[in-house]
Amino acid sequence: MFSTLTTVRAPRCRWIISLLLIPLILGIVLFPSSLGAEEQNAKTSSCDKASKEPWTYSVQSENDFYGGGTDRHYTNGLLFSVLSPDRRCANIIIKTARLFIPDDANYRYNYVLGHTIFTPNDISIRTLQQTERPYAGWLYTGAGVIAITDHSLQRFMVQVGIVGPAALGRFVQENWHDLIGSPDPKGWDNQLRNEPGIVLTYEYQAKPASLVRMQKNKLEILPHVGFSVGNVFTYAAAGATFRFGYDIPEDYPPPRIQPSLPGSTYFNLSDQNSFYVFAGFEGRAVARNIFLDGNSFRNSHEVNKKTFVGDIQFGAVALIRKPWFLPPFRVSYTYVIRSREFVGQTNSDRFGSINIAFQL
Repeated sequence: MFSTLTTVRAPRCRWIISLLLIPLILGIVLFPSSLGAEEQNAKTSSCDKASKEPWTYSVQSENDFYGGGTDRHYTNGLLFSVLSPDRRCANIIIKTARLFIPDDANYRYNYVLGHTIFTPNDISIRTLQQTERPYAGWLYTGAGVIAITDHSLQRFMVQVGIVGPAALGRFVQENWHDLIGSPDPKGWDNQLRNEPGIVLTYEYQAKPASLVRMQKNKLEILPHVGFSVGNVFTYAAAGATFRFGYDIPEDYPPPRIQPSLPGSTYFNLSDQNSFYVFAGFEGRAVARNIFLDGNSFRNSHEVNKKTFVGDIQFGAVALIRKPWFLPPFRVSYTYVIRSREFVGQTNSDRFGSINIAFQL
């Protein structure tokens, strides 16, 4: 059952761990300068306020089981995210961001650790399926900054990781299927080869604009644009999200796992519990997707990807301000329909996304 562990030798494991620790090391190196800056500005009200704000922690799970019970293509994603309090009295990262964003922005550090799995349509076939997308795993970590102004939320993120056997996609799917009694995926011998990956991402979400207001109920629109550059993903995107609900806080929709409509781990709490529903769309012009194009520098399985891909999503969010003995939290569910991504794909994909975020 756990024989696949032997495919990852100790030196490779050490190399993977070193790669994934890059953003953490950067955070540790840069964080003291942030503390020093805050100490020097301790008399300012903004720094006093920042020191009292909570951190936000988020767990994201995406799976095709949540969206229709299939087991194909983008079949599983898991993302852990940590968001700092306001760090406006901060270091070189924020000084650099201020070259592009107004000084009065609310800056927060964002650290992530994620894993995604992709498979062909039929996982019962052992041989290579030439017309189907490759088996692949993507294990990554990332660090970035979120800047919130009176007009927008902007996100800068750098992700580094590994694609291929070292990403442990085979290990995770085979052992999870053993645990829950699902059919054994038989084609992982044909997965993409090992390749280090990097993705640079920028996203701009406009501040929610009210279209209709009825006492505490309102309908809002949030346009967005963004792009990613790297050997894993390279694309440009644009779209919008609509949301309607009761006492909607001044924040942004829940996040998703990239590539996706943007969202934010950050959330605000109003004077009481709130609830809203939302719907959104995004179009992407895709220059590179390693999970369809195959490895960058080595021969591997690939398919002919479609240049233009779109997502449509629907969901609901509940924000709980005082949940008895628990910290304040936000829970959301998103149902996603993704257009066909490669030539020969017969149907669009459907999957669900569950996010739980809490403040401590």
